[in-house]
Amino acid sequence: LTLNFSVVKNNHSTDFSLGGSGLAVREGASVEINQSAFTNNTGPGLGGAIYNNASIVSVFNSTLSGNSGSQGGGVFSKIGSSTTLDHVTVAFNTATNSGGGVANTNVATINLINSIIAGNTAPSNSDCFKDAGSVQYGDNHNLLGQNGGTGGCLNGISDITLAGSINTVLRPLSTDPLSGLPVHLPLGTSVVLDAIPLGPDCSTPSYDARNIARPRDANNTGPLGCDIGAVELATTAVYLPIVKR
Repeated sequence: LTLNFSVVKNNHSTDFSLGGSGLAVREGASVEINQSAFTNNTGPGLGGAIYNNASIVSVFNSTLSGNSGSQGGGVFSKIGSSTTLDHVTVAFNTATNSGGGVANTNVATINLINSIIAGNTAPSNSDCFKDAGSVQYGDNHNLLGQNGGTGGCLNGISDITLAGSINTVLRPLSTDPLSGLPVHLPLGTSVVLDAIPLGPDCSTPSYDARNIARPRDANNTGPLGCDIGAVELATTAVYLPIVKR
C-alpha cells in the first residue's frame, strides 16, 4: 500500500486487542506513506493512528496529530515489525497507558529520523515507550520530549530535547491552503528551524509535506538547512520602495 497526499481522519475503532483506528498493517504487509496526515483517529486499542504488526511501515513528510489509543497514540509497532518515521511530526497524541507518541514491543524496531516526537500525553512515557526486547534508533536530528525531559524517547548526540512546551515550537493544527493537508507550522523562533545541517539527512532536492523545497534558510541566518518535522517553514521577504524627497 502506498498513500500519497492523503488525509486519514475522524475514524474510530472499538477493537481493544488490535487497534489501528486510522490504519492497521498486519502479517507481512508493506506500507509507504508520503506527504499525508493522520488526525483525530481514536479508539481503546493499540496505535491510534497506525498499528504495525509484523510488517514494514515507512512514513515520510507526514503529520500524526490528535490521535489516541491505549498504547502508541500515534504509532504502535509489535512482533518484529519495522517502522521508519522520516521528517514526521508526531505531536498532541494521547495514550491511556504509555507511549503517547510512539510505542514498540515484542522485538519491534522504530527508526526516528528528522522527526518531532514531542508534546504527546500519557500517564507514563508520554512520547515514547519500548519494552526491553525492542529497539528505537535515534541520533538523527530529532526533537524529543517536552519541558526538559525526553518523554521516554532515547536521544542521541544530534537529537534535541525540547526545553519548553510544544506550544513554543508548533502552531495549532491548520489546513494548508495550497495542499489541503492538516499541518503544524513551526513558529518563526522555533528550535526546529534549520536544525538539520546539509548532509545525508538534509540533501537537495527534497520536499516537505506541502511540496515546498528543502533545504532553505528558514531562520534567515545565512546557511541553508532543513527543519525538523513534516513542514519546512517558507519565509517571504518583502521589499518596500525607497521614496526620496
